[in-house]
Order: sequence, then C-alpha cells, then structure tokens
Amino acid sequence: MKVLVSAYGCEPGKGSDPGVGWNWAKQIGRFHEVWVITRANNKDVIEAELAKKPQPNLHFAYVDLPKWMRFWKRGEIGIRIYYFIWQILAYFKGKKLHKRIHFDIVHHLTFPVDWLPAFISFVPAPFVWGPVGGSLKTLPIKFFREFGLKNSLFEILRFLFMQFSLKVDPLLKITRKKAKIILVSTVWDKKNFPQKYQGKIRVISRIGITKGEVENLSSLNFKKKEDKFIIFTTGRLVHWKGHTFSLKAFYEFQKKYPNTVFYIGGKGPELKKLKKLTKNMELKDKVKFLGHLPTRGDVLKKMAECDVFILPTLRDGPLVTFLEVMSLGKPIICANIPGQRDIVIEGCGMKVEAGSPEQMVKDIAHALLKLAQNENLRIEMGKLAKEHVKKIFDWNLKGEFIKKIYEEIKEGKID
Repeated sequence: MKVLVSAYGCEPGKGSDPGVGWNWAKQIGRFHEVWVITRANNKDVIEAELAKKPQPNLHFAYVDLPKWMRFWKRGEIGIRIYYFIWQILAYFKGKKLHKRIHFDIVHHLTFPVDWLPAFISFVPAPFVWGPVGGSLKTLPIKFFREFGLKNSLFEILRFLFMQFSLKVDPLLKITRKKAKIILVSTVWDKKNFPQKYQGKIRVISRIGITKGEVENLSSLNFKKKEDKFIIFTTGRLVHWKGHTFSLKAFYEFQKKYPNTVFYIGGKGPELKKLKKLTKNMELKDKVKFLGHLPTRGDVLKKMAECDVFILPTLRDGPLVTFLEVMSLGKPIICANIPGQRDIVIEGCGMKVEAGSPEQMVKDIAHALLKLAQNENLRIEMGKLAKEHVKKIFDWNLKGEFIKKIYEEIKEGKID
C-alpha cells in the first residue's frame, strides 16, 4: 500500500517523540511504501541516516514555517502554537502529494497526544490516528505547593486548555470521527474516549526497542569508578518529573546508607531550584549535576554504571529511557501512574504511589534502602526487566501489528 504519514517529530537515534516518529515510519516501511511529512530541520540527520542505511520504501517531504515566523517557538505554549500552524502546512503538502500518489492510508504519528487535532485527517483517504494519549495525565492539586506559583499556574492553564480542546474543539471532534482506527498507548488512555469511539480503539504502546538493541545494551559492562551505591537519573529538569522528591528521598536515604552518590543528568528550568535544595540539605559532596549529556552513548554509560535508576515523573507517557535502563538490567524506581506502570511491571522495579509529596519522598527513600541492601533483588529485577522489554516492546512486533491494522482497513473489516 501507499501510506502518507504525518510526523512532526521524526529523527533517527533519538528518544521521545522524534524517536517514536522515526521508528514507526521505519516499521510501516517494512511492508508498504511510505511518504513521511516532517519538519525541515529534521532533514540533514534523516538524509545522513538514509545515506548510511538506505530504506527504499521511505520517502520524506519537509515542511516548516519561514524563519521570520518562528520567533514565538519557546516553551510549552509557544511550541503548541507553532505545531498548530505547522499542521496546516503539512495538510496542504499532504493534499498535494495525494493528488499525485493516491494514498491507501493516511496515518498521524506525532505529536502523539489525544487532546490536539490531526489536520492530516482531512486528506481524503482512510485515516489512522496514533498511538496517542496524555489527556488524563494531570497533576493532583496537593502537589502544587511543591511546584511553586508559576508552575502551578502552568498546570492549571494546561488543564483548562485540554478540557476546552476535548469538549469544544470541532477539529478534534472531526479527527476522532474520521479515524478508522484510534491507537492509544495504554488502557488508561482508552478511558478518555466517549463510548461511541471505543469500538475502533486498539491499545499498543507507542515506544519500542529492537531485540538487537536490547542485546547490545545487555553487553555493555562499564565498571564502576567508585565503590559506592550509585543512583542515576536523566531527562528534562522540569517540575512534573519529580526530581525534588528524588532529592529529598535521597537525603533521607543517605542518612542510613552514607556510602552512596546521586548523579543527575539533564538541563531545564528546575536546575537552579535543585541546586539550591542540594546546598540547603548539605548534599553537595553526594549529589553531582552532570548537565546535558551530549550523546546517547554518554547517557547509556551512566545508566550502565548505576545500581538504580530513579525517575518519579507524575504525568509523562511511556518513556523510552525506561526501556534502555531495563535493557541494561537495572531496576527502576518510578511513580505508579499510567504509562510508567505499563513498562515497569511487578518485579522489574519499585513503584511508589503518587499520593502526596511527603508520602512519595518517604516511599522512594524506603525503596532506595531496600534495593541498596539487597544486591540479589537488584539482579533478579534486572533479569526480569530485560525479558519483559524483549517480549513486549520489540519494534518488529509493532510493525506486524500495524501491518495487520492496515490490512483490515483495506479489506473492509474496519468500518
């Protein structure tokens, strides 16, 4: 079949949305001829990858706003405005391509959110949406005092905007109606949709990893440079990732287990606050801020050296980072929320309830102590984690899944 894909984020060798867009496009290209509409700034890295590893069934069309119209592309709100306008351009590009190529399927991949419309759905061909999700991931009010006024206002505005979009936005209603199939990342995400759409929803995690990558990661064996219990985290330093809870829990943990160190990778608006908290708790000798780790290899090296990975994010969807950590055979401490608990199943790590800031700190500290005092438990969790990733999150299985979906649409089995 000839398939048109809309993927705002689409880059080889990346995690998050860019990695989602690239890997799903590759999987579709295993069985069909694919045209991917993506941002122009992805062109160089995509073309370089295709030069090294040709993908005959993958074709790319690049669209972007002119430079003079990109000035507002800052922060979460700016990016959403930019994405909205980009989608209009992508639709016109898709419509033009459709007149020439006559697509059998149109598929929206990224942004993978269920509370924003997909303009590519207006191209007159059977439409597949997703995997999407995210609108049910909101933060409890009891956490706001931990975040401060600015971040709390952001969360309130984000919630109100999502509610407006879900209940009022006519473009989102059209996107839902036009979709032959709606793919969602978790069972929890499925609950967001009205009953009339439940029959055309399929659940499949949007993230994945190849068995080859799992084996390669499993073979990494970086020796620890220090005889200490090493804790590691990485990602954007933003309020909803729960880094303050991790730091406070580490403070309590190191009182009982002093031979330890906590490495924090990444950058973001919370860095100053986290450093101040570290100083106030007199942890400067035990907490090391690594800044932005420039390559994936640098990140993987720190993962392979650690004893435990910790990231109690409060409203992220499924994270590729978790798959990498688990492939390295490391236990994870995370929040027991949709998305995270779908990856870190029982026996692969330790999940803490997102009840209140105080309770999370206490439970994370307890989990750290339990793992630090039981090396055999860490090893067993690591083994189970590897097997779980290979069994459930293999990209090739997702390729087979989407192939079957397309065939059902073509054969008229999906109305």
